[in-house]
Amino acid sequence: MGETLDLPAIICLSAVSALLPIAIICAWRLVPHTRQTDRLLMLWHVYDALTHFLVEGSYLWNCFFTYIELPYGNPREPPYFLNRKDRLHGAAYGTGPTARLWQEYGKADSRWVEADPGVIALEILTVVFDGAAAVYVCYLIYKSVHTSETNPKISARYRALLWFVAVILAVCELYGGWMTFAPEWLTGNPSLNTENPIYLWLYLAFFNGIWVVVPLWVLCKAWQEIGSAFMTVTFSMDYNNADEFERTQSPHIFNQPQIVHHGPDHDAPRFTPYPDDDYSSLFYSANPMHNRTSRRPSCASSFNRPLPYPKDDSPFLLENDLYVAPLNPARSASVRSHSIRSNTPCSVNHTPPLNPRPSSARSGSVKSNTSSSMSRGVVSQVYDRSTGTVTPYNISSEPPPFFRPFLGDAPASCGSPGYDPSLVLSSTKGIKEAVQGLRRAMQGLGSDEKALITILSSQNPLQIDEIRRSYRETYNRDLLQDIKSETHGRLEAVLTNLACGPLLQDVYRLKYAFGAGNYEVLIDVLVNRCNADVEAIKNRFREVFIHETVLNHVGRMQILSSTGRELLRTILEAQKADEECTVDDDAVMKDVQTIYEAMVLPAQSVFQRTALCEVFTRRSNAQICAIQLAYDFKYNTHLEEQILKTYEYEDFTRKAMLSILSHARDPVGATAKKLIDTMEGRGTSHWFLIDRMVRLHWMEDWTDQHGKAFGKEVLRRIRHKYASSLKRYIEAETLINGHYKAALLAIIPEPEKTMP
Repeated sequence: MGETLDLPAIICLSAVSALLPIAIICAWRLVPHTRQTDRLLMLWHVYDALTHFLVEGSYLWNCFFTYIELPYGNPREPPYFLNRKDRLHGAAYGTGPTARLWQEYGKADSRWVEADPGVIALEILTVVFDGAAAVYVCYLIYKSVHTSETNPKISARYRALLWFVAVILAVCELYGGWMTFAPEWLTGNPSLNTENPIYLWLYLAFFNGIWVVVPLWVLCKAWQEIGSAFMTVTFSMDYNNADEFERTQSPHIFNQPQIVHHGPDHDAPRFTPYPDDDYSSLFYSANPMHNRTSRRPSCASSFNRPLPYPKDDSPFLLENDLYVAPLNPARSASVRSHSIRSNTPCSVNHTPPLNPRPSSARSGSVKSNTSSSMSRGVVSQVYDRSTGTVTPYNISSEPPPFFRPFLGDAPASCGSPGYDPSLVLSSTKGIKEAVQGLRRAMQGLGSDEKALITILSSQNPLQIDEIRRSYRETYNRDLLQDIKSETHGRLEAVLTNLACGPLLQDVYRLKYAFGAGNYEVLIDVLVNRCNADVEAIKNRFREVFIHETVLNHVGRMQILSSTGRELLRTILEAQKADEECTVDDDAVMKDVQTIYEAMVLPAQSVFQRTALCEVFTRRSNAQICAIQLAYDFKYNTHLEEQILKTYEYEDFTRKAMLSILSHARDPVGATAKKLIDTMEGRGTSHWFLIDRMVRLHWMEDWTDQHGKAFGKEVLRRIRHKYASSLKRYIEAETLINGHYKAALLAIIPEPEKTMP
């Protein structure tokens, strides 16, 4: 052993090992701020290029230019290298440092001290092709990293070429290793010294095994990256070619239960979205949207024009035998959109109440129950035409469910948790333990994915922001970068979205949408958001991406039409009306006329387009419902049908407007449908599923004064509308497995986890 590791051997090993710190310095200097995978790729390919050019290049130099002259007439066995019978080529006959290096390695493999034609042929390819390819990969990594912020499209092109060349290089490395040792294995290892453990395990196994293990790792990473790219293209195609049949069938714009009463001797049938609930249904008149020939209320003759709801000084026919009118007309202006109209098709009520409160009027034949959007303490009259009596009807004195606004139903002063800077964490209890647990889960070789999932999925928006800040202060490290370096694929996407929190998640998704041109992400992030949330997103985007604004990116998006850009511009102005604003009849009809002129009339001016976008982006949900219903009544066609016809070739404009309409009618149902749509059709759109699942997770703690949470109501709607729980949907997907599945199941709100 002592004779094996002599001083020349140690010097040679030190010279080869010195290439590693050089490669580390180059990698950290060339790509200082990037993912750990990119930095490791840069490290490997720098080391690979140095080894090919300096070490293996010196072998070729010795084979071609190091030789001894044979005495004249000295017999020598063929073959003759370079057809020179009078010379012996190879490192064995040199005296320089590189020759001494190969003489040391030749103790383990004698072919490398002589001019072996097979080895030389492989080394020529290795040095010329593999060395140049390794340098080119380093260049592509450098360009892709440094253009990712300024020009994401160019960065994506560099990255695609990077993985293409890296895969070819890795295959060549594996092929070269196989062709180097396979002939020896097939002939009994005549040139290999397998008796000495140093030569066998250090020289042969370790040094050559590096060029087997690392190329295999590169191939695995390439497979993950290429698979992710194909999934991105797939879910983009899924949404660009979505289920058009469902979108073009003119779905009824009211997703609320319809109850029709046929007279005093018939009980009203019950149709509810929650058949398991034991509560009375709302009053609904025969809906003219299902039957164009059905008669309108007789009181409509007192109107100057057909309206989707009655004026407050006129009675309104709720059933064939019942009129309801306000008891105090003087109060009608303040309760206009919350009292009588809550029982009309334009109601803002999106979720049936859970506690039955039967009415005293006509208790034997028709049961009534208060709409969740009715205002407090409003009293109305119930007029029974068959008996001619007027009975006071006391609407609920309790605040409505979902009184706390959700998903765009908030005034500018009321931001969502994680968006409103005035909301601060009341206690930092548990933050230190969470930070230590995250660091402990990512230390050493590998990572503890279960611990990461458990810790990150149990935090609310305020806690996750504090954890991210405390992690940086404690360890001087970035939590997001550590998660990206320790995880990969879809699990990485789930964990990084959780670690970002809702606001930073929206900012990064917007940046991705602007780079990739994905308008579906724009709709998810910006459409149907409250004013305070939009302002918070714009401000944080400017902070994260310095000298960049959301509005500038919108102006540069080529996939948007002029109407689409105007729609986004008005959304970014954050001037949506508060939900507590009343619905004005004249303003509704004026908006209806604006929509008709902008969509139907052939000549559309810039001012009409701007006015149209302002109607969709600056009206409250109650106003949007009234506008939609008034348009249907006045022009005898669905507003959704007109949008589909007018913007058939403008995907963003069409889908954004339809999203605004569906959300105004039923935010719970619209959110549930978008979530289920990611798992139905031709395949699962994993990245949209991840984004929407994490967004639903942040909604888990958004509760009203009655303790009803929006996230849990979405899960409840999925269970009853689709006859399956969200948990079952996820478990049924074959491509959702492993820690990725565990992460998705962990962020489902608690009541859903216990459902069978």
